[in-house]
Amino acid sequence: MHNNQPTQFIMTRQSVLPFELSMGEVFDYLGLGGIQKYETKLLDRINIDKMPIRIKDKNNTLVDGCLIYDIELHEKAYRQFDKTTPFIPNNRYKILSVVNDTSDTIISVSTNNIIITTKQMYATRDEITEYFRQDIQTDLPTLNTKTKSTKPKSESKTDERVREFNQFCEERAEEKNLLNSQHQTIYDSFHPPMTKADFYKELYKHNREIFNFNSGDFFADQRVKITFNKAARSR
Repeated sequence: MHNNQPTQFIMTRQSVLPFELSMGEVFDYLGLGGIQKYETKLLDRINIDKMPIRIKDKNNTLVDGCLIYDIELHEKAYRQFDKTTPFIPNNRYKILSVVNDTSDTIISVSTNNIIITTKQMYATRDEITEYFRQDIQTDLPTLNTKTKSTKPKSESKTDERVREFNQFCEERAEEKNLLNSQHQTIYDSFHPPMTKADFYKELYKHNREIFNFNSGDFFADQRVKITFNKAARSR
């Protein structure tokens, strides 16, 4: 009897949900607290846990209706204390990448400067209930009548690029018989000294698919530890 209660709970919650849920309704459904107070939980829920949240922006056909894959906090909400400070009522987020449903591919949009608030986010009933069901099954394994394989969480494109860069460094260190594969050592192994753009071209040659991306965002990642030679000239 006890084992049936969570299943009945899920069915009841799903049966009363609208086809599209606002972020307030999503937070209420998942028990995350009030959206205004706890909306920064979105970053971990979307980026790490891959909570299925879509974008509603009729003025931007590139991302309208797409699932958010990577997102970052662009500007925190704050109250207006003086007339020179613009009032921002909600946290604003920058979209870094989205999922194209048609081709099932991840598209980087970080250079498009797409800034939205939670008012332009929504979830579909089927996707959010499935997401909730997976959480329940993880927390209550007795619900599973059969042994199921756990699908690993998808690696973000940012993490993938850093991982591939480290692989590039290891290969370069072995090829050139360098003392180590530290980022700075690898950069310094190229002669004459390279500009940031030229060094990124080397990464692009290494893996055209992964490094077909904005170089500025890549080198801004604090995990990439390189001090570029100011005397370097473009080749």
